[in-house]
Amino acid sequence: MKVLVTGGTGFVGGGAIRALRQRGHEVLTLARESRAARELAASGVRVVHGDLSADHVPAAREVDAIVHCAMAPFKGLRVSRAEQRRIAELDLDWSLRLLRAGAGAASTFVFSSGIWVYGDTGESFADESSTPRPFRIVESKVATEQKVAEEARRLGYRSVIVLRIGTVYGPTGSFEKFFLQPMRAGKRVRWFGSGLQHTSLVHVDDVGQAYALAVEKNEYATYNIVDDEPVPMRTYMGYLAEQLGAPAPGGLPAWLASLVTGALGEPLTHGQKVSNAKARRELGWRPAFPTYREGLRHLATPATPVLAPAAPA
Repeated sequence: MKVLVTGGTGFVGGGAIRALRQRGHEVLTLARESRAARELAASGVRVVHGDLSADHVPAAREVDAIVHCAMAPFKGLRVSRAEQRRIAELDLDWSLRLLRAGAGAASTFVFSSGIWVYGDTGESFADESSTPRPFRIVESKVATEQKVAEEARRLGYRSVIVLRIGTVYGPTGSFEKFFLQPMRAGKRVRWFGSGLQHTSLVHVDDVGQAYALAVEKNEYATYNIVDDEPVPMRTYMGYLAEQLGAPAPGGLPAWLASLVTGALGEPLTHGQKVSNAKARRELGWRPAFPTYREGLRHLATPATPVLAPAAPA
């Protein structure tokens, strides 16, 4: 298949491109001129210069499937209500613009969502049938998922897959900035709150495999993309510090999270246990890093080769 990936120079989009190419798909990506775009082009990816604010996205008419990983970045660490609204409006606008650009050519659209739509799950596991109770920062995300599916049906798309992705970690991106770099420098990393709140993690390479499987589906469906074992924040951060020989992480008061990060404070201080059973059963997804232990050990010894699990025929 020929696949257009948005956000291909980013952390998650880069993982999608690697996995799609591994499965033999031809990949295009929409990107502004940058070092990351030049590196993608040098690796054999066709880079179409542009962005989603343009009136036309002609590359969408050249492909069989569109994988929409791009998201507008927050301006600064503290997320205000106005900033939250701005991001939500861009999320919907960019998604509908892409759908309309590809109508009549592309038959599959993969939309990136996240498990924050479930809110605090307490001690229960959320699955795709659970009623969303989103954290405030993503309060419009479920409505955007629905509007994307409705517009896709109206335009004649054969398949729309919504991936609700967990907390993504890996060797680059924000995980490197906030965890790997300071720990490797011998600094003590901190969490907000008790650290007992559970997190449903997923390695970026496993997210990429989910996108690669999703473009091959012929259905309207939603899948949670998380690893097998939700883990308390203090447990996985402590494990990573141990693997890297860094000082043991510590906590900061929960109230400080909202003061420092605004709307981001809620998901940082509340827990989520999310099930991947449907993705394993129906998408055929098999994470190479089934728990945080395998993934964090791999990050601590990045030269270790990893073979993606063979996908079902």
